[in-house]
Amino acid sequence: MFTSLLGVGLGLCLAFPAAAATVSCSAPVTGCSFAYDGDWPAQGQDWTTNTAWWRDAAAKVKIDLGEVVDMTGLTISVDNNDDYKVMASVDGQTWTRVLNIRAADSEINFGMDTISTVKGDPDRVKGLGFQPGPVRYFRISASNGDGLYSVGELLVHTAP
Repeated sequence: MFTSLLGVGLGLCLAFPAAAATVSCSAPVTGCSFAYDGDWPAQGQDWTTNTAWWRDAAAKVKIDLGEVVDMTGLTISVDNNDDYKVMASVDGQTWTRVLNIRAADSEINFGMDTISTVKGDPDRVKGLGFQPGPVRYFRISASNGDGLYSVGELLVHTAP
């Protein structure tokens, strides 16, 4: 299967299945496709600009990579003052929490913030409960904070 190389850094291959990756969202998420389009929001950018955003804590952003990959890390852009839970699955049926982001993990005071689990990344935050392993599907949800939620991008790090 053809894979697009997003970049090489920190000794990792950052790739995703270009032709097969799809994004879907439960209502009422606005701008769903922005959650996995390869375009990273700037730090501090408004939470509704070129992002998947919502106001209902029951909403979810779902990403299907199209194939199972061996995930070694995650980098994600989210609104800075909310809690986020990233669940992963190989079959779309059985889900495991792979990342837990708290509003207190944010390093900025407004807008979008990039959070990474990758050692050596300047956006790395320790203590997120990251769980590496095989994955095909992601489900991202939010809670707490100000009730205004947003995902700007997700990058799945895989072994070279």
